[in-house]
Amino acid sequence: MGLDDILSRRAESNHGKQDGSKFFKLEDLINHGEDVADLIRKAKDRKEITETQYDDLLFRLSKRQEKEIMGASGTMDDLHHKKEEEKLNARKDTLTQTLNRFSLSGEIEGLVGKLNKSEQRKSPESVIFFYFDMLDFKTINDKYGHDAGDQALVVFSECLKQIFSRQEDKIFRLGGDEFGVASLITNSDIETFRKKIEGIINNLFINVNGENIFFGVSFGFSTLEKGGQKTTEELIKEADANMYRHKKGQKDVVLKHAS
Repeated sequence: MGLDDILSRRAESNHGKQDGSKFFKLEDLINHGEDVADLIRKAKDRKEITETQYDDLLFRLSKRQEKEIMGASGTMDDLHHKKEEEKLNARKDTLTQTLNRFSLSGEIEGLVGKLNKSEQRKSPESVIFFYFDMLDFKTINDKYGHDAGDQALVVFSECLKQIFSRQEDKIFRLGGDEFGVASLITNSDIETFRKKIEGIINNLFINVNGENIFFGVSFGFSTLEKGGQKTTEELIKEADANMYRHKKGQKDVVLKHAS
């Protein structure tokens, strides 16, 4: 059942009056027995709700879960464990089991704090943020269906988990077919990561009914050195801009070969 179905049923129960609003109560979803976090994610992917509504719903879901946990029976240790587990789940993307956009700023700010406090000899020199955008995702969805699209998202997320497997590596699904990775690095790590990424982005594929469907990825990154004044928002925007430059270069190459 989708958001539109639930909204229309709620409207019918409200004397058949439609208010046209996409802003709904969590209870409407929970009372229908839905996996709320997954439903919210899919609704955003289908553009049934805005990014602002998406973030707000995840926040309200997290708060609701906290209240439910504190109202449940059990020892204080059990309650604390459940509370932390539910808070973590609210910060995760259900499909890929990566972090979601809701946790992005907090995680980056945490890495910046660690960077500025580090005093060890081989301590990290920068926070880096990679911005990834999957190519041909809409084509896969339109031609092979949303299950194939979900498969492509999982395949790519698993590749990212193989590349960025350290404790300080934080992988995010930013929404739709966009992903991000934040980490603490030394200057020599940048080239290592770049080579690993370039080694996979032209060899990604899913198998649909025995047919291998290939797709590519554009990426860009930005760094914040220790003691730097760049804000989290500036770090993300710079990586996003570099990703689009990379995407344009990829399209230019395709057009050149086609001509």
